[in-house]
Amino acid sequence: WRHPPSPLAATSSADFPDHAALGVAAAMFSVRNLGEYLAGDWHLERSIVDRRQSIRGDLAGMATFTRIPEGLDFIEEGTFRFGAHAGPASRRYKYVLLSDTDAEIRFTDGTHFCHVNLSTGVCCATHLCGRDTYVGTFTARSATGLDVEWRVSGPRKDATIRSHYRR
Repeated sequence: WRHPPSPLAATSSADFPDHAALGVAAAMFSVRNLGEYLAGDWHLERSIVDRRQSIRGDLAGMATFTRIPEGLDFIEEGTFRFGAHAGPASRRYKYVLLSDTDAEIRFTDGTHFCHVNLSTGVCCATHLCGRDTYVGTFTARSATGLDVEWRVSGPRKDATIRSHYRR
């Protein structure tokens, strides 16, 4: 899941005019303190549909947000199945808390990935990966539920990645 560093853009849900077209329901849970909301362990279930390769996959595992001086260290680990492949997988990011409600998500090398603000319960972000575009929606469903969906399009990719985090 690691993407090379690239230029990025981010928006809040209020600045993303087409978020309804992405299937974003009305915000269900307003997050007042992002660090407190995310900190701890989450059960993770992810589905991947790669339309370019006509392959479906999934990941089941755990995601942990651990407090660090700058914000939160995020690591997920699980079993990844994609087509005929099955095996362990992991991913790591740093969430730099900019305020009680805002965070910049960075790759492990410190480069910017995207921005998230769940004060309204939903946030949309865009990440450019070479010539491919990731359009993401983060939705706080409750104090114990977070959904993240990425729609990926471009010359190399055509996929939807849906992640469900539950406590």
